[in-house]
Amino acid sequence: MRSMRYADPDLCPDCRAVLPPRVDSCPACGLRLRHRIGVELFTTLRRADDLLAELRAVSTTPQTPPPPPGPAAAMPALAGAPTATRSSAPAPQAPQKPRTSQQAQTSQQAQTSQQAHSPVSRTTPAPPTPPGPAVIPPMPSMPSGA
Repeated sequence: MRSMRYADPDLCPDCRAVLPPRVDSCPACGLRLRHRIGVELFTTLRRADDLLAELRAVSTTPQTPPPPPGPAAAMPALAGAPTATRSSAPAPQAPQKPRTSQQAQTSQQAQTSQQAHSPVSRTTPAPPTPPGPAVIPPMPSMPSGA
């Protein structure tokens, strides 16, 4: 199988028509081949041919097969990262002693006292607006005969 070349001096780079020797422009499509941009295009197409040849060479060499999946391959650890996993369950808390009614009452009184002596002014929130359509007053009528 003959491989295609991008930089083929016998073919127009645009329409791929056969070119006569030493021609300034393609007789089929009129592409100016000797223009500085045409010369730059031919140089770029040669570079593409070189890259394609390198890629073909790399593609024909056998690849090293990847290691079989195992427990270590399933979840690779990052260097220096801790290996312990997190649990989605919350951490257990120490049991609290049940409060006596006197302790609860003392705690509530302390909070009330703090609120009363707090330098921050406390305002009551505005009552919620009742749902429903807004009431629009009727338009005054215009005197007739004006």
